[in-house]
Parts: sequence; C-alpha cells; structure tokens
Amino acid sequence: MYDVASEPSPDCTDSPSHIDGNNITLLQEDEAGGFQFLKGGEWMDVKPIPHSLIAVAGDGFQAWSHGRVLNVKHRVMVKKQQSRLSMTFFNVFPEVMEIKAPPELIDEEHPQLYRSFQNREFIQYMMKHAKERDDQLLMMYVGIPAPTS
Repeated sequence: MYDVASEPSPDCTDSPSHIDGNNITLLQEDEAGGFQFLKGGEWMDVKPIPHSLIAVAGDGFQAWSHGRVLNVKHRVMVKKQQSRLSMTFFNVFPEVMEIKAPPELIDEEHPQLYRSFQNREFIQYMMKHAKERDDQLLMMYVGIPAPTS
C-alpha cells in the first residue's frame, strides 16, 4: 500500500526505474495504476485492467530463454492524490541452479549469448553492483561478446 502523495509530480516515483534480476515478476495493481516500462527511450504507462496481472521478465529469464524473452526496465509513478494498492509476486530460480539456455535454442542463426552461471553467484554480483547500470548487469556478468569481423 502506497500512501497518498502530497503533491504528485511527473518525477515522483514510488519505485525507481530498474530491471528485475529474478526470473518473472507478476504484479497486480488497483485502478490508481502507475506502472510504467521503458520502450524506445520513452516511459509507457500500463493501464490497469481489473482482475489481471502484469508479467515482467527479469535477467534470469532473459538468460535462460537465450534472449528470446527480454527483461524490461520499469518503475512505478505517483499519478494521483490517492492511495495505491499493489501486490507483487516474484519467481526466482533456486540459488543452486545453473542457469543456461536449453541447447535447442542455440544454433548458427542464434549463437550463444550468455555463458552458464550459478544463480547464487549472479545474485551476489547484482547485490554488489546494484547501483551500476542495472540495464547492463546481465551482459556485464555473463555476456559473451559478439565476434568482430
């Protein structure tokens, strides 16, 4: 539950912009809304739909899906002078799990993008580097540079 904003403004956030490091986040929010995602350099509002969930892929799912499902930078903005209620559910791979793309997702047209990694080690890396370019943490930690010609 977020309290009423005394004076909402375009830059008043309940949740600063970030990318989730987990697998998938499910969000249910009330009619107050406020959830936004970054697309092409612009913040896009997600209109609340009653009895629905917003699914957000995190770094773990992007790595496991071999980049077929992308993570997304998002935030929550205070839009109105009213209380806001939201519920969030996080799905996280087990700490001891090795995260790697299934072999059938890697071929000549889709070369390997990420090395396999232990989820525990990635979580520790994210915690240590949380303030640094969170939109690049996955590539900084497990990315395989594209070959140069």
